Amino acid sequence: MGSGGNWKIRRFNPSLAVPSPLLVRKGLQIEGFQAIFEFMRASKTKNIQFEKLEKDDATFNRAAEIFRVMSAPMRLRIMSCLCAGEKNVSELLEEVDTTQSNMSQHLSTLYQAGILQKRRDGVQIYYSIANPSFVDLCRAVCTQIATESLESV
Repeated sequence: MGSGGNWKIRRFNPSLAVPSPLLVRKGLQIEGFQAIFEFMRASKTKNIQFEKLEKDDATFNRAAEIFRVMSAPMRLRIMSCLCAGEKNVSELLEEVDTTQSNMSQHLSTLYQAGILQKRRDGVQIYYSIANPSFVDLCRAVCTQIATESLESV
């Protein structure tokens, strides 16, 4: 998708379980949070253009659910580990100090929210980030916090 301000969020797709914005430009269509993130990238400002989004309760409810899932520090650690590529539970446990049971619960929550995807290879299940936009969101927040911490020193 090229950059430029010609993207417009036109309607919501009623066929999805949770209605999501549909982004249309010259015949190309993308849906859901990918539509919002692409719209953000294409806009000239760094802030989301809420005046151009339909302020539908379903959109805000879905956003709140994503933020709720990502609000656990353990889940952010897991996502950080997966930024380098897919890993199985054993590999994640080498990097994150927690129990196998706790790790599995967090992976399940992230997977069910659509933040992670998984694939099976024999008996191993490998997890990876489903959408790089989630990483961009986490990185933006963590960078802002680190910048504020440095400024307060």
